[in-house]
Amino acid sequence: MKTMKRILITIICLMLLIPFQVIFAEMEFIIESEEGNEYEIEFFTSGKESRSEIFKGKHYKNKESIPYEMFRIRAIGRYNSKGFWSDNLKVSDFNKSKSISKIKLEEKKPTQSDDVFIVLEKNGEKTFYLNGDKVGFEISKSEVGIDKTFYRLNGGDWNIYSEKGLRFIKDGEYQMDYYSVDRIGNKESTKSVNFIVDIRTPITELEFINSDNKLFPEGFISGMTKFKLNAKDEVSGIDYTNYRFVCSNGKETEFSKFLEPIDINDGINFCKSGFQIQYYSVDKVGNQEQMRTYPFSYID
Repeated sequence: MKTMKRILITIICLMLLIPFQVIFAEMEFIIESEEGNEYEIEFFTSGKESRSEIFKGKHYKNKESIPYEMFRIRAIGRYNSKGFWSDNLKVSDFNKSKSISKIKLEEKKPTQSDDVFIVLEKNGEKTFYLNGDKVGFEISKSEVGIDKTFYRLNGGDWNIYSEKGLRFIKDGEYQMDYYSVDRIGNKESTKSVNFIVDIRTPITELEFINSDNKLFPEGFISGMTKFKLNAKDEVSGIDYTNYRFVCSNGKETEFSKFLEPIDINDGINFCKSGFQIQYYSVDKVGNQEQMRTYPFSYID
């Protein structure tokens, strides 16, 4: 009987075990989008703290080298509302020494968005989610001028609204009541809006199972072992989970959607050496977790 190929699950620091090279590149690209004129770009590399910046206009040009491997982009709308993140993109693919590349930001169906709220529809019922973590009012003008606008959340105390908007730091269901008063004391009737705040990103955990779909013990695992990705989001729910194999020699597969348990042999056969599994999940309102990495050392 042939000796079964095995993989050693390693917990050694990735930078010591698999010397992936991060390309320091100057970047330039043009955004193709009908959304706004202000964007957020986030740079990241596995095992390193990410960096974000805001830029205006659809033409992005960075004159300094970017010490990160990947990046993603999203539009910023009114009241600092956030659009959907783009796919994870490689910095080296947008080196400004090459021809100027274009990045297309698309709205993800079946989600609808009116900028302030994202609307998810299920069985004919619509649920409103706050688009981002901030909400603001567009206050109609009065002949004598508006004095103050008041609001309250979930039947609590009334507060004076600030033009800076109202920021939420906690997920949950909210009912917001509000009204305005003009300079001579005329008060409009109270209006209400119900919505859900979901600002936390999903969490995805990798789990190994054997051929009987039972948990595999820690330590060595065989080439017959499978893995699955367990994604959790407690508010809007998971939209999808992506994964790919990245070899120690830099070769990589395209991202694929996780649908069912995957054979470790897929990574072994593709890489023929040590490799990583990289993965992340996105919830139904567009919150995307940072890419996670699980490294392996291959023993023949």
